[in-house]
Amino acid sequence: RLPLPDASIDAVICDVPFGRQYSTVEECRGGLYDRLLSEFDRVVNRAGRVVLLSSLEQEPWVLQSAGLRPVAGSNGKAERQACVASSTWRCVARRELKLGYLEAVIIVLHRPQDSPDKAANEAVDLPLRSGRLWWETSGG
Repeated sequence: RLPLPDASIDAVICDVPFGRQYSTVEECRGGLYDRLLSEFDRVVNRAGRVVLLSSLEQEPWVLQSAGLRPVAGSNGKAERQACVASSTWRCVARRELKLGYLEAVIIVLHRPQDSPDKAANEAVDLPLRSGRLWWETSGG
């Protein structure tokens, strides 16, 4: 538990464990990501955002912990990946990058601007993974 009051911060930036140096892949997928995103949900205010660095391999579990559950039959490759929306977070960007030999992804989550009742459980498209985020210049 972070030593912060509820809804007290605007943004979180976190390099989530990939299950290599800290813990194991199974422990990350089996509850660590859920606890981490739950705590971010507690401390980030209603207009807040979260930026996460994850391995590409762990991305589906990180997104699921944010309440973004994939719709059966969709994939995250070249076409858009559909997911069931969370009333807590919306994924607004995903950026692929290499960390040495490891394929990684930056995931940008914002709070939904819709009313919570309207936002929950509707199907939405995850943004395609790209080589740049909207705030990056052509120099990276």
